Amino acid sequence: MLRSATFAALRVAKPAGSKGALFQAARAMSSESDSVSIDLGKSVFEGYNIEVPDTTITLSRKEAVSMYQAMQEVRRLEMAADSSYKHKLIRGFCHLCTGQEAVPVGMERALTAEDAIITAYRCHGFTYMRGASASGILAELMGRRSGVSKGKGGSMHMYAPNFYGGNGIVGAQVPLGAGIAFAQKYNNKQACSVALYGDGA
Repeated sequence: MLRSATFAALRVAKPAGSKGALFQAARAMSSESDSVSIDLGKSVFEGYNIEVPDTTITLSRKEAVSMYQAMQEVRRLEMAADSSYKHKLIRGFCHLCTGQEAVPVGMERALTAEDAIITAYRCHGFTYMRGASASGILAELMGRRSGVSKGKGGSMHMYAPNFYGGNGIVGAQVPLGAGIAFAQKYNNKQACSVALYGDGA
């Protein structure tokens, strides 16, 4: 039986005002100015014979708060998974992405729903941001039929719309991502495919 305390951690609370640069930037916006520009500095990206991306981004207050809230939701999901693992409700592997919440949230903001993502380990945040429910992800981790992969995939094999899961074999997602990109090109889709290397590749 799933413990209600596990799902209680997923309740959305008001974000703490003292944490998070993105949230502080949103709070600092005056009522007259509904946007903020953040400059990451020139040393963030280095390139050789390639154009580096722009290091300045402008966000509206609504976008900044929305991204911060999404990062908090992913963090709470991972905290619930961590607690469940420690209480032996999750068997087998449990690869958490605690501290990496900005990666799936930022990527989701840059991509469209038609774009594809495939990764290796630590895929819970990507699964959630691609549209899977938090309860479906937790149920999957616990091997329940109501999980996003019917309880058969566990921590590394979760799927959502245009999210082709994590892979248990390091590096296996790269040729699969190339195949997804080829299928998109073959079918004349105006979309991109992102293959993430993940840990230790």
